[in-house]
Amino acid sequence: MSKTSVSLDSKKEEAPGTAQAPAKKMSLKSLKDLIYLGRIERTVSCGDFTFVLKSITAEDQKNMVAKVMKMPEDIRLLNAKIVSLAFSVEKVNGVLIEDLSEDDDSVDLFDKKINVIKNLQLSVVNKLFKNYEEILEESNSQIEIEEVKK
Repeated sequence: MSKTSVSLDSKKEEAPGTAQAPAKKMSLKSLKDLIYLGRIERTVSCGDFTFVLKSITAEDQKNMVAKVMKMPEDIRLLNAKIVSLAFSVEKVNGVLIEDLSEDDDSVDLFDKKINVIKNLQLSVVNKLFKNYEEILEESNSQIEIEEVKK
């Protein structure tokens, strides 16, 4: 099994007299395909409720780590699941998760999501987090499969 390597060098040596083909512009559809490459969405049932979870973006991951690192060291681990789920859970029974918060409008959307997740029963949080981890694994394996096919 061979892997394709990609050079990140911006300067590439060319033989004298060889012209490099102009770079093709990506179409809007191609950009959307790139952005959603590896995106997974899953519906998880808990009792009479259905939760919609999604894989997270690189930006979400950066923000998630930043939020966890701002927390006091003694509670980081305890809150890592909650923060992760706040980025992943989109809806409950078709309603946006932030709309379920009873916080007033002055609280930002992410804090509303955190408030909802942290008030769920631990068994529900654990089930959702298990599915979140499976989504990440599935997303990673999709990308690896695509690379091998080329």
